[in-house]
Amino acid sequence: MIASFAFIVNAVTYMQVKTDDGKVVRYDVKHVTEVNFEEDTQETELLQVTVSGTIDKDTYVDLGLPSGTKWATYNVGAKKPEGIGTYFSWAETTPDDITLSDCYSWSQYKWGGYYSQKKYVTIEEWGTVDSITVLLPEDDAATVNFSSEWRTPSSAEQKELIDGCTWTHVENFNNTGVSGEYGVSKKNGNTIFLPSSGYRSRYGLSASYCGYYWSSDLNQEDNGTAYLTKFSSEGFTIMYQGRHDGMVVRPVSNAKDIESYVLHVTVSGTVGENTYVDLGLPSGTKWATYNVGADKPEGIGTHFSWAEITPDDTTLSDCYSWSQYKWGGYHSQKKYVTLANWGTVDNITELLPEDDAATQNFSSEWRTPSSAEQKELIDGCIWTYVENVNNTGVSGMVGMSKANGNIIFLPSSGYRSKYGWGAKSNGYYWSSDLNQEDNGTAYLAKFTSEGFTIMYQGRHDGMVVRPVTNAEEKIEIKPYILEVTVTDSIGGNTYVDLGLPSGTMWATCNVGATKPEEIGTHFSWAETVPDDTTLSDCYSWSQYKWGGLYSQKKYVTLTNWGTVDNNTVLLPEDDAATQNIGSEWRTPSSADQKELIDGCTWTYVENVNNTGISGRVGVSKTNGNIIFLPSSGYRSRYGLSASYSGYYWSSDLNQKDNGTAYLTKFTSEGFTVMYQGRHDGMVVRPVTTK
Repeated sequence: MIASFAFIVNAVTYMQVKTDDGKVVRYDVKHVTEVNFEEDTQETELLQVTVSGTIDKDTYVDLGLPSGTKWATYNVGAKKPEGIGTYFSWAETTPDDITLSDCYSWSQYKWGGYYSQKKYVTIEEWGTVDSITVLLPEDDAATVNFSSEWRTPSSAEQKELIDGCTWTHVENFNNTGVSGEYGVSKKNGNTIFLPSSGYRSRYGLSASYCGYYWSSDLNQEDNGTAYLTKFSSEGFTIMYQGRHDGMVVRPVSNAKDIESYVLHVTVSGTVGENTYVDLGLPSGTKWATYNVGADKPEGIGTHFSWAEITPDDTTLSDCYSWSQYKWGGYHSQKKYVTLANWGTVDNITELLPEDDAATQNFSSEWRTPSSAEQKELIDGCIWTYVENVNNTGVSGMVGMSKANGNIIFLPSSGYRSKYGWGAKSNGYYWSSDLNQEDNGTAYLAKFTSEGFTIMYQGRHDGMVVRPVTNAEEKIEIKPYILEVTVTDSIGGNTYVDLGLPSGTMWATCNVGATKPEEIGTHFSWAETVPDDTTLSDCYSWSQYKWGGLYSQKKYVTLTNWGTVDNNTVLLPEDDAATQNIGSEWRTPSSADQKELIDGCTWTYVENVNNTGISGRVGVSKTNGNIIFLPSSGYRSRYGLSASYSGYYWSSDLNQKDNGTAYLTKFTSEGFTVMYQGRHDGMVVRPVTTK
């Protein structure tokens, strides 16, 4: 009884008692001499649910059923037996948004309308026939939300459960207020509880006093429905209902309770911020100890489409499909093409650094391995397939080097497609190699518990990447402590006087940088603001301010290049140095750049001030003052390239090829004065003359 008091000031004062069944009793307080509240001292026997063990991170009960099937002790989305959990439409792995008026309706159903199903169809009138009659792992709410060891039970397994236990309907399970069915195994006395769940439709939650539990079985005679088990206080029924409705799921498993495999991976050293293992391979290749996107060996990491450096958004229905693929459709590839029927031929057959998930997410010293390197790894180790690594539930391949005994681990990763996350017990690892006979695919290494295979698969699919690094790049680089000379400043920008014959002073930083080791901003030649790198055609002729390759509107000396104006040197209004740091500054000419190169003694250094930046340190031959030019790479529509080299614009147009301008490039080997397309993005180191 719930008592509430209402005191009414009037000729008579009453006490009003309202009980939880809605009844109201009023008493004249002058007749009430005492009010007592007493707890019910009758003990309630608590019902126990048996926990027999754990598979991955979820507990199960072994009810001694003939099939050996183990039942989870709670529903998907719950963490205790009385928790109702999450409502799923059949063959969906996430719940509908119940704030939508059409939630759990055909208009929201993932696989189409009532007579236009796109999956799980056996009869043509219901949609596209695929003859799939049982939930696939990628569409199974138990598999996706628990782990690959769990699944939604079949109708036969639900019947086995019903027949294998003695059932009691309880109204208030362990004083939680939850009703449901309490089962005691006829075989071993172990117990299970199934809470009343009701089901969800566009009209809300219905029949909450009953249980509605999906099976994995399509109704093959009515493909708009699937089978489920329903219970009420009267007992159990196997029935079918619309696939779009929301029911709960109680997972099952036939996996054994797997002991944890204690993993000890060898760490030989560090390149950048990432650790590697030296397996003594003939090529000297070192392998990272974890995948891109992971921070430990058993971490699966990130799934990438081939030649992409960011993962797809898995909330999109067409993720990891050709419609989302960066480089085009199946027969309309825009990059990595050797055959004309596949797209625009460029004869690039291996991942470039700007498209390499290892390079872009680790550092320039790392890359995706080639198929040959994957084969060398496979052949160079003795492999064992293990499960439940470090009690994480993760399986994979442990490799022990035949040369030095060092150890590497490759976790089972599965692969991602528009249909979800498949084959989670296997490993799918991209190589850097295009399939030159089928340009819609690329090579990868796959493993199962049986061993490894080198194969190919669609470039749009999502695989993981285990980076490698070249032998000569494996030495851990100590920081180079940079001390640049600052002679003075002009307009707030510092410069160094290197005692050059012309008297030219060089800025200590690039345009867009605030310190010498910063790369700064990449500009197209004769532009003063950078391109928007989120655009697919950034740093291309279509975005270039002064026109297309043969239709230049400024800086033209030859009629076949555009409108002739005979401007051959950057004007102040088009000079990135002048416009960004002040009128006293300008972009150097090629002659200025050559004077700088000849006037200093140069050293290529790496990891400047522990930033990971490389570049060239110059010491003046005249006065010993110091300048530093960081490696910058250059930008094009394909991204940032050659980031270990420096590309610095001059102010000079190429008068023989007006689509290009001069620049100075450097590598670890030295300097070159060259020319390149005006639309490409280079950095600028300003100069001034006092």
